Amino acid sequence: MQVVLGCGDRIRFWHDLRHDGILLSVCFPRNFALATAKEGTVQDFGVWQHSRWMWNRIDSIVADFSVSSNLLWKGLCPPKVEIFSWQLWTGRILVRDVLLHFGMTQGMPSNCPMCNSGTETIDHLFIHCQWSWKAKGKPGSAGIGGVLRNSNGKTICLFSLSVDIQDSNATEILAILKACELCTSNHTLANCNIQIASDSMVAVSWANSKEDLGSILHLGTISDIRGHLQNIKGLSIIFNPRVSNKVAESLAKLSSNGAADIVEWWEG
Repeated sequence: MQVVLGCGDRIRFWHDLRHDGILLSVCFPRNFALATAKEGTVQDFGVWQHSRWMWNRIDSIVADFSVSSNLLWKGLCPPKVEIFSWQLWTGRILVRDVLLHFGMTQGMPSNCPMCNSGTETIDHLFIHCQWSWKAKGKPGSAGIGGVLRNSNGKTICLFSLSVDIQDSNATEILAILKACELCTSNHTLANCNIQIASDSMVAVSWANSKEDLGSILHLGTISDIRGHLQNIKGLSIIFNPRVSNKVAESLAKLSSNGAADIVEWWEG
């Protein structure tokens, strides 16, 4: 299907335009999350001038990054995160461009070591480099585990499954998806109120958000989870600290260490 753009006053920038067949809001989820005009039309982002399309400044597309340093020291995150954020906003991250400027890396190339297409500046590393957006935890041999309990706290199912090489966020959402699938497969749970608890606040927020958050590599899994949430009445996904999830954590470690996959049901 082709769309005639015209002046761009009726075509939504994020929700109608596509890159390689994928909506821009899905293809570039982090950029979309930062967008200040998520429902804006193409016309909102540029104008025709002398038979050429001229884009507006980038700050009309993504949020302004000007931040008062006072906002960084509110105790809303660990001190190391506050310090790193302050270094980022003030341009004190020691990327290759900065090191070369001070003559500290003579002979070292200035290009980005991840994408190899552009000088490694702070803006490039944290905004423009496509590979840096994919850094979501250290990948490794991974497993998922979980326990289904009834309203009396009695275990009715447990699972421990290997999921090959995955990053930390991927394993968390895969565990949530498996729990959803098990709930769907058991017809006795069809009319029950079901809570799936995860110790990953990131995975829970991705699953419950109506926007396309998270890496594009995980969007298929997240979409499947949302499908279960729509189809199963009474199903919800909540955050639960790891200290309350010791059994699930042990089951995940069991499968990641090479143990056979397990899915076992007990009559509730």
